[in-house]
Amino acid sequence: MDVQYKSLRDGANILTWNLNNGTNQRFFFNKFGEIIAMNSMKCLTADSSAGGNVSQHTCDGRNEQKWDYDPVHSDGMHLKLAAAPSVYLIEDGHHNLVASQTSSPTLWHNYDSIDGSIVLITDTPFTNVNPGVRTLSVQNASTASMAPLVFEQPHGLGGADHQQFKILRVDWNIFIIKNVRSNKCVGVANGSRNPGAQLLQEDCNKQRARLRWRISRDIEDLVGGSYPTYYIQSQLSNLYLDKYLDKNGQSQAIQSNAQVKLPIYACHSCN
Repeated sequence: MDVQYKSLRDGANILTWNLNNGTNQRFFFNKFGEIIAMNSMKCLTADSSAGGNVSQHTCDGRNEQKWDYDPVHSDGMHLKLAAAPSVYLIEDGHHNLVASQTSSPTLWHNYDSIDGSIVLITDTPFTNVNPGVRTLSVQNASTASMAPLVFEQPHGLGGADHQQFKILRVDWNIFIIKNVRSNKCVGVANGSRNPGAQLLQEDCNKQRARLRWRISRDIEDLVGGSYPTYYIQSQLSNLYLDKYLDKNGQSQAIQSNAQVKLPIYACHSCN
């Protein structure tokens, strides 16, 4: 998808075009069901008439800006209007995008910059003026199954290997989070659905629900142009990765009801 001519104006057409990695080809699906162009921060908007061109407009919550999807395989989907699920976002064969009823919807692919990356997951922004930042870690650098996850100060800017995690897509917007040192995956203790449940590492199994996480970009930090933050949400419980300060002053990694936004930093020197 491409915002025509990198336009910032309302009404600019959305097309398909050759990939060039420009911000006018980067879109974010936020928690409200809006698909937002990064260059303009405007919403993909279907025409009110059936079969009309899709364009960008200032986000205002109208039904023509609310989208849903049908997952097709690990990184493929059919996009459709949430209020009219028989109306799909399709390419008309001439680079134009339209919203129309069809029996052959266009297959769209999602490419996320964190997919396959080794990352640090921190509790606050990683800056020189914030020495209190803590990063998700395996307690005592353990490689054992059922070792607890904690937040602790990083060992250098890139962290030690027990503080580094590889994020791997296993389904549409579903990931496993794999520790670099232990090669084990982040999961919820005992498969609990309760707030406050401890997070542990265990042998990876991409089909095991307690090891599967949704990771979605927070759109607000894009507006401000600040550091990237994400919601990390358990597929099993729909609760969010969070931290809890125990009586010993240790920040335990838990799941909670709070919609916590966590910075995730790709560790390019770690690959």
